[in-house]
Amino acid sequence: MTAADAAAARTAAWDRPWAGERRFLAACRRQDVDATPVWFMRQAGASLAAYRRLRERNGVDTIDKTPGLCAEASSMPVVALGVDAAILVAVIILPL
Repeated sequence: MTAADAAAARTAAWDRPWAGERRFLAACRRQDVDATPVWFMRQAGASLAAYRRLRERNGVDTIDKTPGLCAEASSMPVVALGVDAAILVAVIILPL
């Protein structure tokens, strides 16, 4: 997935009344939403071929230090799984 694909997917999500970031952020503000966002953890490398291809070309340290690559890796499961948001947990990110 390219950065342009990820941006297009985020834009498309904003076009729907309750989708993507809108639903997630509204729920964080304790506003009524059509569905309650749920939390689940997953490891991208275990299930996404696109992430494994990205890792073949770049080390984890490079991805972590390059905003575009980090955004691409973070948005892959959001687009592939159709979830509302990605949350990066600092305790599992390598120190920069």
